[in-house]
Amino acid sequence: MSLSTQDNLLTILKHNHLFLTGGGGVGKSYNGKKIISTYQNAGQNVIIVASTGIAAVSIGGQTIHSLFGFGLCSNLEQLYTFDNKNRRLKEIIKLIEATDLIVVDEVSMVSGDLLDMFYYRLEQSNFKGRVLFVGDFYQLPPVVKNTNQNNSLFSAGIYAYESQGWRELNPVVVELTKLYRTENEEFGHILNRVRMGDNSSDVISYLTNLSNNSHVLQSDPVTLFGTNNEANMQNLQRLQALQTPEKTFEAVTRIEDGKLHAKKFETWKNNLSVEENLTIKIGVPVIFTVNKYGLFYNGERGIVTGFDDDVVFIETDKREVKLERHEFVMGEYVLNGSEVEEKTLAKFSQFPIRIAYAITIHKSQGMGIENLVCNVNNIFTDSQFYVAISRGIDPEKLFLQFTRGDLAFYLQKAIRISPSVKNFYENTEIVTL
Repeated sequence: MSLSTQDNLLTILKHNHLFLTGGGGVGKSYNGKKIISTYQNAGQNVIIVASTGIAAVSIGGQTIHSLFGFGLCSNLEQLYTFDNKNRRLKEIIKLIEATDLIVVDEVSMVSGDLLDMFYYRLEQSNFKGRVLFVGDFYQLPPVVKNTNQNNSLFSAGIYAYESQGWRELNPVVVELTKLYRTENEEFGHILNRVRMGDNSSDVISYLTNLSNNSHVLQSDPVTLFGTNNEANMQNLQRLQALQTPEKTFEAVTRIEDGKLHAKKFETWKNNLSVEENLTIKIGVPVIFTVNKYGLFYNGERGIVTGFDDDVVFIETDKREVKLERHEFVMGEYVLNGSEVEEKTLAKFSQFPIRIAYAITIHKSQGMGIENLVCNVNNIFTDSQFYVAISRGIDPEKLFLQFTRGDLAFYLQKAIRISPSVKNFYENTEIVTL
């Protein structure tokens, strides 16, 4: 009997660190969560981190900077100096030493310098566990300011895999290849080619044909934009034009730890996938921002059909959902004896939906969207175009919107990846599952 994907991954983790990669919709997050559950059910200590606040909140973890005590440091040189006055250092080292599995999510957005600092902490802590990296370097890259302009001897490359820390950890690279988000094989094949930066004439021809799907505009679709301003403007204008009953729901917050710094709480709160003051109207399209098994999934769309003080009624294609508030918990990992536990710092309760006329490409990561308009007027970074169209589920319900000239010519430039990323995947030994 052949081993399941999770069994294969767990077998690798017995002896090696692991980098779990693959395109959008192949099950990276699903398998990552299964691995975490297996470790936790076996009584092992797991901590989960990500490079950005948004990514950390979405997986219920912390940012690398926060958990590993990096402060405002951006490279090893700064960290060496900072550690001389880091009061939390001993506590952090004990926590890491007691951990069996560290999960680093959205590793494509972890810079080389940050990965080196991460590895330095593991070395300081005499870490004996395993590291599970999850992500796709073909997707959004790290945001790096003043790259190598400080002439530091300690500066690594832009990407995590360019760091000395990555080379020392030497994770086994496993790429998941089965696409679950779409059942359309041709679309899935095109998505994978775009992911790898292929802008051949047949790819461009397929994509330009999606610009003919203007019928999607009649189905109140979600529109993805490159910038916040574009998304916010469309949401506000469309909501104001709706002449139906309106209600604003204020989030309920509760601080559990009196020592929690107000600025730290604000930063965490701003990274949540919900609004502090949510204004909705009857008939407004919304998108769910969390998963609830059997009821809705992150990225699923519905229409608000009613509400009262404690519930919002939402009609999806499959069912009517009686939506209650979702409690988001802000926590931090602490060591209790030999066990790593998550201490609750604060709670934030709000309906887990956003107005779904428009969202940004960046905030759409992890979503699968059925009726989708990809506005590609402002594609400004490597792999951004791929992230946008790979949110699509059905090419018949995907409209590629461009209003700035010749789309085919534009796509030749928009479909781009970093040569470094291409080189990494082509010259790394990869196990495919």
